[in-house]
Amino acid sequence: FDTESNSNCSPTTGSYVVWFDNLNWCTRGTSIFAGNVYTGVSFQNQLYIGGLFTYVDVFGQTVSGIAKWNGANWISPGFYLGNSAATGGIVNEVIIFQNKLYLCGLFNRVNNSPISSQNLLSWDGTTTLSLAGTGASAAGSPTTLEVFQGKLWIGGSFTIANGMSVHGLVEYDGASYIVPPFTPSFRTADLCAYQGSLYIAEDPNSPFGGASTVPYRFFSYDGATVSSEEGGFYFQNNSKKIYTIYPDTIGNVLYVGGSFTRDASQAG
Repeated sequence: FDTESNSNCSPTTGSYVVWFDNLNWCTRGTSIFAGNVYTGVSFQNQLYIGGLFTYVDVFGQTVSGIAKWNGANWISPGFYLGNSAATGGIVNEVIIFQNKLYLCGLFNRVNNSPISSQNLLSWDGTTTLSLAGTGASAAGSPTTLEVFQGKLWIGGSFTIANGMSVHGLVEYDGASYIVPPFTPSFRTADLCAYQGSLYIAEDPNSPFGGASTVPYRFFSYDGATVSSEEGGFYFQNNSKKIYTIYPDTIGNVLYVGGSFTRDASQAG
């Protein structure tokens, strides 16, 4: 989550969303969610969260995958997502790009109407805009977003971006998709911009067929050169991998989390 300030915190348990006031962990509203929260960001001074969940907002509307905190209640952000006429949408990540909220996941309907594209959407606070699709199934959906060098990078397991063949990774400049100058071997698990480079973690259990130019499961890209970052990790086998990358801009360090148990210095 991004940071968001508030006051009058009462320590409590439960709820699928909590915040920290430098003293206590506190809930954000009542436990109305059925499912899991994956992501969150502050947009236009309000907290948006996404995930695999459903809830009934204060207006009695059943909402799936996306919610907004208005200071008192969790409500619909102004639009409703769906994956079919009968099931709700799933949001894997939300991020701010070019003064809009972008979300990716698994959905093909907005406000109960089919959209021309799938799995990617932008929201300016008033109007939703569907982007060209990056995959038509759960096996081909975008799962992570990051802003790097003025472009939105989209990662996941998809193989098509606006008709172009890709390996789970593509750039978006706000109008058009751009195929990266390198070809990953595996599904993109997470993206993180840090100290002038884009760090990319991949899932070795989800390989792409065909030729690739990047055999690594953890590497960085500075806009010109790809560099392996695997030297500090000992993965043992394909069951060990990185799930998330997060920059600490205050401590000036990069945190990496996953299922690995040792770094390379402990191998053997």
